[in-house]
Amino acid sequence: MLSFSADVFAQQLVPDFTLTDIDGNEFSLSDYRGKVVILDFFARWCNYCYNIIPHLKSLHEEFSEKLVILTISVDPTYDTVEGLQEFKETYGVKWNIARDIADVSQKYEIEYIPTTIIIDQNGYLQHRHVGGQVKETTLSEEIEGLLAEPSPFDFDVTIPQTVEIAQGDSTSYDIKVGLVSGTPETVALSLNGLPSDIRYTIASSSEKPPYTTTLMITTTKETATGTYTLTLTGTSGGKTHTATCTLKVNKSSLPWIYLVGVLMGIAMMSLALVLYWTRKGA
Repeated sequence: MLSFSADVFAQQLVPDFTLTDIDGNEFSLSDYRGKVVILDFFARWCNYCYNIIPHLKSLHEEFSEKLVILTISVDPTYDTVEGLQEFKETYGVKWNIARDIADVSQKYEIEYIPTTIIIDQNGYLQHRHVGGQVKETTLSEEIEGLLAEPSPFDFDVTIPQTVEIAQGDSTSYDIKVGLVSGTPETVALSLNGLPSDIRYTIASSSEKPPYTTTLMITTTKETATGTYTLTLTGTSGGKTHTATCTLKVNKSSLPWIYLVGVLMGIAMMSLALVLYWTRKGA
């Protein structure tokens, strides 16, 4: 069964990998940072996979040094080095071909072949085509778009809309910094709006997006109950983005827990005494 689709996955950093091509040369995906990369997942027994080869040849000639093409066989058992060398010669392939002996297809969640993935100069997945029906013009336009003047860096910050905490307690929440466009730059995070007796920590308060970090909030037993408006601020260069959150501080439930514990203890002691005197009387 084959699935035919064309999807866009902007700003998803792809996993790096290292393989050895059929000429015995080791390479890593990260070696090609700064260039647009096409990953062509295929197998020689896949008839549909041959449909993409003429497109790749034209793209290789059109974009020359600005484009890197890597053809990866998802079936290294069937596709021996000798078999792939014969394939390369027969079809006039002038780019790297490698056998997937490092589970690359699993890392990229390849379910059907051919799958064609386009990665931008910063290592982010931009386009994914499944099936052999993608047009050469589509691929060319997508590559041209990536080679055009890059968009300026921008980001966003996200925090839960409402969080709750009891007096004398600690709790943690995820906060996210997303990459909207451009080349990632370091974003510094800060939180404002907390009373002076409430402490907070951000696990990673300065990093390049996209990333998720943890916000931990700690109150004291004397922290006043009520509702507070918190502002998460992300700053990078001249850009600042904020997100607001409502913090509800509730009355501590610990005294009730202690009271329940005491009452249970008294009840158990009373039951033990009743059993003792009952057995003694018998």
